[in-house]
Amino acid sequence: MPYWIFHNLQPGDVDAIIAYLRTVPAVANVVPPNDPPFENPAATATPVDPSSIPNVGPANGRYLAQFACLDCHTPELPPGSARPIDMTRAFAGGRVFPIGPNNITSVNLTPDKTGLDGGWSQADIVRVLKQGRDPEDGGICPPMPVGPMGAFGGLTDQDAKDIADYICSLSAISNPDAAVENVCP
Repeated sequence: MPYWIFHNLQPGDVDAIIAYLRTVPAVANVVPPNDPPFENPAATATPVDPSSIPNVGPANGRYLAQFACLDCHTPELPPGSARPIDMTRAFAGGRVFPIGPNNITSVNLTPDKTGLDGGWSQADIVRVLKQGRDPEDGGICPPMPVGPMGAFGGLTDQDAKDIADYICSLSAISNPDAAVENVCP
């Protein structure tokens, strides 16, 4: 749960999430104890300072991208750091997710040659979000919640466009570990 980012939600959005969760039927579930490294953390993570999020592109795109993209597409910091992600390399990808026997690495979203290289258009990014298909009609690696059945498939057309415009406005950051061709096994 990236509470260090959700800290930046507008009060109306927090109220909407709470109102929605109150409509979800209860489920009997026993939550197991936390496993390392999440058991007994020494301290809570410091919230992301909104001023550290690149201030480019449309304001709505910036707002949405911090919740939809920032955590997974920003390199992690070592355990015990003030926050889990490296805000000096926001959106540069490289976060590793163990999925079954494989590791999936998040893509560098910046327009560097190790990222989207400026070759991805706004329409390409919208297509990834809404349809789960890349510019060559390939699928997108999990855990990216894209496509008609994924969480991002429900974005409004305008919100998807605003996120895409924001991503297209980012400054390039090199991250060879997160190059588009290197992230899926």
